[in-house]
Amino acid sequence: MENKKERQLILILSCVQFAHILDFVLVMPLGPQLIHAFDLNASQLGWLVSSYTFAAAISGMLVSQFMDRVNRKKALTVFCLILSFSTLACAFAPTFGLLLFARSLAGASGGVLNGILLAIIGDQIPEDRRGAAIGKVMSSFAIASVVGIPANLYLASLWGWSSPFLVLGAIAFAIVSSVHKWLLLPEFVKTKIVKLDNHRLSKKYLFLGLASTFFLMFAGFSVVPYVSTSLVANAGVKESSLFIIYLVAGTTSFFLSRFIGILSDRYGKLKTFYIIGSCSIFSTLIITRLDSVGILLSAIATAIYMAFNSSRTVPLLSLLVSKVPVQSRGRFMSLNSSAQQFAAGMGAAFSSYFVNIDSFGRLTGFENVGIVSIVAILCSLASAKIFNAEPH
Repeated sequence: MENKKERQLILILSCVQFAHILDFVLVMPLGPQLIHAFDLNASQLGWLVSSYTFAAAISGMLVSQFMDRVNRKKALTVFCLILSFSTLACAFAPTFGLLLFARSLAGASGGVLNGILLAIIGDQIPEDRRGAAIGKVMSSFAIASVVGIPANLYLASLWGWSSPFLVLGAIAFAIVSSVHKWLLLPEFVKTKIVKLDNHRLSKKYLFLGLASTFFLMFAGFSVVPYVSTSLVANAGVKESSLFIIYLVAGTTSFFLSRFIGILSDRYGKLKTFYIIGSCSIFSTLIITRLDSVGILLSAIATAIYMAFNSSRTVPLLSLLVSKVPVQSRGRFMSLNSSAQQFAAGMGAAFSSYFVNIDSFGRLTGFENVGIVSIVAILCSLASAKIFNAEPH
């Protein structure tokens, strides 16, 4: 049974996750205003979006070597502070170059934060409740989508593009105070770092764990960037109705992620991952082939796809956190966060070679992206199965 201390821990970690996920997705909906404010072209806007992802991937790899040698609470506090300062710096950036630098710094901190969060869950939450805990923390992504993005867009419409960065920076500072005051972790004790090639989990199997994450994130981010375009261009949804669809999808994802976390604890993490991953194959086939179905069926299809897309990461992350030894957990989860970020950037870039807008304004080639995504899901399932085969 989850106790008060665990609930407090999960709440604080969920707040951190909410802040850095919202910071991650914030630039995309603000694109039109940023183009006008800085006179950007499409290429510059693309760099502004991808700078966060690639900075997060690089920082995760660089910092991974030190993550198991430092106090988890101190590391979380420091990188939350960096996120706060860099987000505020975005609001005051006078030029595109400085805005790009601030976004890269925010990405560098966000990439490390994700690994720290998962390492803390692995350290502090017993395995029989770990899936539920990760499901609750990961559901912050849905909250950021349903509440955070619309709220920040509203702020931007009132006071300009910089106002969401100001508000988010202030929220991040408040979260830093909560981490410092309320996050209760046992006294940190330095332990000898276990060499991965000498441990019962060899480098080969740890690589398979990272591969399962990479393929799963690649599968998602090859499809997600083009979902809204497909809904408008192919399914017949009005742009003004996209908010309704994403509201339904985000709400569904929020509840399903938490439920899947409970199921993974009860019935096994790998088994749950296989079931949800298999379901996401069918939802991918549907979402990439919608054609003139209207808003109702589009909302249902999108909600199903987004819910499975987000919730399938819960049992996989629970499996990885549980299998990796505590002496190397921080290092591995930091590398795992880097794998997620690299996969996100590569998935979006790779799928761009398949899609196009024809002379009638329709999105073509999206069904081919769906096939690539399904192959990636199957690779993730296979990698996770081999990874899990290594005995405890």
